[in-house]
Amino acid sequence: MLKLYWRLVFHPYLIRIIAITATIFLTSTLDVLSIGMIVPVVSIMIAPEESSSTWIADMVQNVTNRANLGNNYQVVVFAGLAAIVVLVIIKNIILLLQNLLIHRLATTVELDFKVKLFNRFVRARYEEITARGRGVIIEDLSRAATGVVSSISVAASLLNGFMLTITSVVLLFYLSWWSIPIIGLPLLLVYGISGPRLQRRSAQIGSQLHDIRQKNSVAMVDFLDGIRVIKASVIESVAVNRIRTLLQEYLPLYVVSRLLPSIPGAIIEIVGVSLIAILVLIAVTRPVLGLTLSEIAAIVVLMRRLLPTVSVMQHGVVNLSDKLRVVEIADQTLSDMPIEKTGGHVLNDNDFIEKIEIQDLSFSYHSRPDVSVLHDINLTLHRGQVTALVGQTGSGKSTIADLLIRLYNPVSGTILIDTVNLSNIDLHTYRKRIGFVGQDPYLFNTTLRNNITLWDNSIKDYELDQVIQTVQLDELLNSMSDGFETMVGDRGLRLSGGQRQRVAIARAILTNPDMLVFDEATSALDNLTEGEVHAAISKLRENSIVLVIAHRLNTVRDADLVVVLEGGRIVEQGHPDQLLLARGQFYRLYENDAEHSKA
Repeated sequence: MLKLYWRLVFHPYLIRIIAITATIFLTSTLDVLSIGMIVPVVSIMIAPEESSSTWIADMVQNVTNRANLGNNYQVVVFAGLAAIVVLVIIKNIILLLQNLLIHRLATTVELDFKVKLFNRFVRARYEEITARGRGVIIEDLSRAATGVVSSISVAASLLNGFMLTITSVVLLFYLSWWSIPIIGLPLLLVYGISGPRLQRRSAQIGSQLHDIRQKNSVAMVDFLDGIRVIKASVIESVAVNRIRTLLQEYLPLYVVSRLLPSIPGAIIEIVGVSLIAILVLIAVTRPVLGLTLSEIAAIVVLMRRLLPTVSVMQHGVVNLSDKLRVVEIADQTLSDMPIEKTGGHVLNDNDFIEKIEIQDLSFSYHSRPDVSVLHDINLTLHRGQVTALVGQTGSGKSTIADLLIRLYNPVSGTILIDTVNLSNIDLHTYRKRIGFVGQDPYLFNTTLRNNITLWDNSIKDYELDQVIQTVQLDELLNSMSDGFETMVGDRGLRLSGGQRQRVAIARAILTNPDMLVFDEATSALDNLTEGEVHAAISKLRENSIVLVIAHRLNTVRDADLVVVLEGGRIVEQGHPDQLLLARGQFYRLYENDAEHSKA
């Protein structure tokens, strides 16, 4: 965990940490110095004669001699108290600076770590992201970021406690060196017995809490995504009870996790106070030890200041270990997630994809390696041609589209992009050549403009106007008071299903990609609008490879090539008119679709 902390915090922000450490050292020194001064000064106020043999006597004598005050202890006491006030003021000014530096560091680390985590997630393989689930990802992101921020505060508190302990021990050694083993050794013994056991138990509970939080996050995201089903089925109470059950499992473990770190601290403080009492008793009953009442009082005040700090440090060690373990789990999870392969053959801006060849391709999902989804697929897609994939649900149509976008890699076989193996092509430059629209297109909770341009500010309004006309969104845009700056809502819920699909189509065709993939992209449109959109799509064939996964088979009559899939295999392919005349599988699917449309 220390290596992790060095990599995340110390190495990138070493100068800031040095500055924070310097402020902690100054505040601890000033704190102890003010404690060391206040008791002797008060002692002089009460009994000036008694203080003549103390460590402060020389200082008092020097001050009075230089100021020609004689034995005017009142002035000296006033000056001593003023000095203490000044020390406290300076300490608190430095403390404010320290807190500022700590909070700025924590915020910076949090933002950087969140970006690093999210960057790792979005660059992971698609199948890895989908396999984990959004709830788990969100939980890992939030918990890890919170853990990093909390760990910085805890680490700063530990460092402050360590500095205060060192400076206190120095002062204690000056006052009475033999008091250190009397108090220190038993406290070390208490910590040595309780600390390791506590950390092990805390680690076990921390892992259990992490698992429960993930389950709860997954359940909440799942229920929120399915809120329409929940309300339509009147199962709100079922959802609430499920969440309540998970939280009830969480509660007792959380209470124990918060209670455990407090137990050793309480023991340390009880033992420490008892040892202080013994020390005072020894000093009072054994004057030969040479401790004055003011020095005894200074030791008592110092130890009462130090003991809570020791307790906090004990708690902080366990707490820091817990926080870093959360970060370590997230970091390890991310490290185990394979990143999409980048690099390879770069597609230049002036290069156009003329042909895509699928050769002997087979595929099965990583989660179900024994179930073959595609078998020996051979297919060629040409520029200037509309190819339609048709078939029953589960025949493998969408899987072919996902493979062409390279969301997945084939188990066997190859996909050639103008004679270059797709696996050897730079992923980013390739995907920029693709426009994709799915059956249930996702819209971001931002403006209509951003959903179409995907935050590309170089795109002009006239270019947007052109694609808006192409996808028949003129009426929608005119009805919006804010035009392109209208917020579409979470997942685009302020728009109808058909409007969301047309926005997604506009997004896909805006940049004139080399290949357009429409995965049942017009399924939510009415027949008239769907026909108009398909007519617009057909016009795009001149400059693009167009692949259409058809929902309504009457829309593929204008396709140049129809490919019929069944059970993950190509059973027919050809021009739609030829396939209808052949009265094969396409004919049966077409007739069945026509009957359903009439019904």
